[in-house]
Amino acid sequence: MASHMHNEIWKIMAAMYSTPSKHSDVLFLVEGRRLYFYKQLLCLVSPVFKSMLCLDFKEKKTRTVNLEGKRFTDIVILLAWIDPALAFKIDEYRAETLLPLADEYDITNLRQTCENVLCDCSPNVDANVVLRYLKLAEQLNLKNLTQKAIGRAAELNLTVEEATDSTCTAISDSTLAALLEKRVQAKEKRNYFGMGIIRTSTQLKVTTPLIECNTNSRKTANQSKYSAFTGLTDVTIIVDGKRLYFFSDILRRTSSWFAEKLDEISGKGKISLDFGSYNEISTMLEFLDPTKLDTHFVNVRTTLGLFLLSLEYDITVLHEACEIYLKTNISQFDEHDLTRCILLADRGQCSELMTTVMRETTRYTLPKLKATESYKKLYSDTRLNLLKFKVGDIN
Repeated sequence: MASHMHNEIWKIMAAMYSTPSKHSDVLFLVEGRRLYFYKQLLCLVSPVFKSMLCLDFKEKKTRTVNLEGKRFTDIVILLAWIDPALAFKIDEYRAETLLPLADEYDITNLRQTCENVLCDCSPNVDANVVLRYLKLAEQLNLKNLTQKAIGRAAELNLTVEEATDSTCTAISDSTLAALLEKRVQAKEKRNYFGMGIIRTSTQLKVTTPLIECNTNSRKTANQSKYSAFTGLTDVTIIVDGKRLYFFSDILRRTSSWFAEKLDEISGKGKISLDFGSYNEISTMLEFLDPTKLDTHFVNVRTTLGLFLLSLEYDITVLHEACEIYLKTNISQFDEHDLTRCILLADRGQCSELMTTVMRETTRYTLPKLKATESYKKLYSDTRLNLLKFKVGDIN
């Protein structure tokens, strides 16, 4: 079932890039087939593509990149990851596919993301998969994946014969030595406890934050990543009297509102925003930026602000990410967050989020909810549904 779903998703992505769009300006030739994409996005994420398309190479003149030796399916997946219009999830299968490409084209954050995915999967893979991970980690010098895969291989009691079997991809002597050391340590630990000598250590309770913060998003208004013009930025966004510089291709791909504005100014120039603060717009741009590592929302309040921006500027990929985060972290809402989220879910017609939030309102008394500013702004039918939840007529 999963394989069929992957195949269907791949067909949709392949069709998306097989036909030129109004703004696509780079042609890839792969296995005799054509793929169309966007120079700005490629240059933004990959120094290798930037050199090809901006320096004195033939690709700069022809805007055509011939990817000999590459598989069409793999390049489609790579373009889908780069495309900011898609909420592209990297699973273990795609991570194995994308890692060599990320290394070859020097796409640092993709390389890191893929390594993290394989590290997370390592504790559950079988011997054949762990050997593939070890070989891949060796080839690309992925230290974290090497350690994780060695640990899993030791748990599986992978023997020297299995690790060096000619029918599979053999690992190097240094990796094999590290694997054997890990197995020895595990055996010694078992023997140590087997003799009845058990040493207990004081259990320390480690308190981790409920929300993983992206420290980069704590910049002040004068420290925004996008406050300085670069060679690839081609749009100036003016908000609160300050300037932010960003990329037209990203805005076109992710937001119909921005796409319309860019058409009005012929694709270049300045866009003034009346909705959203400087810091909020900076955080929104950081989310859309394909050069970032995985985005971590700072907290519920910030995410509610981004959710509102996604509705105002019609940014589906941000809308979906915010909705997932809000449903996952619903227990952290106070009464003000709950009523504001109901208001936004109503505006965005998010039925699942609406149901989740209304169920959570049972934690608060009606007077507390009614005292919030957002409650007073709810539509009458929404307020009625909320009251039905409160009395138990709707579950």
